[in-house]
Amino acid sequence: MTELEKEVVDVVLAYTQAKTLWENAMMLKKLEATPEKMEQKPYDYFKDFNMKQYAGLSQDEIRAQYEVFFGQYTTPKKRVYAGQGTSFGFPGRYQGLSFEHISAIDFVNEKRCEVTCKIPTGFKRTLKFIVLKKQSGWLLDSIKSYSKSDDKWSNSIL
Repeated sequence: MTELEKEVVDVVLAYTQAKTLWENAMMLKKLEATPEKMEQKPYDYFKDFNMKQYAGLSQDEIRAQYEVFFGQYTTPKKRVYAGQGTSFGFPGRYQGLSFEHISAIDFVNEKRCEVTCKIPTGFKRTLKFIVLKKQSGWLLDSIKSYSKSDDKWSNSIL
């Protein structure tokens, strides 16, 4: 792996690890706030989850925690769905993703790289992280998800 490839991959892994840690922390706070729900089946537990009544944190506080890492690793642009810090999953969306799950690193040009990886947990999906070179360095711009049934890549939410 070249130094340039390592630099790009480091951004992808740093973002996915930060998001996973945030999602896990949010889940732990929720469990601490509602210990009676720990006995529920996971589906039942998430079905009645409400971010606005979450562990004594306001929506602004939750977003502020999210924005710390989201702003650090992603390109600054208006996003309709991503970057809001209003939802999370458990296990985290990128839980278990590490260097060995990266299957391709493709430089489309000198300012765009696509990093393809297979997520080892949950739905075991294939994602393509679009990473752009900006003045401040390499930043995540978007993610695409591969659908085997449709045999195509579709935009996904960061």
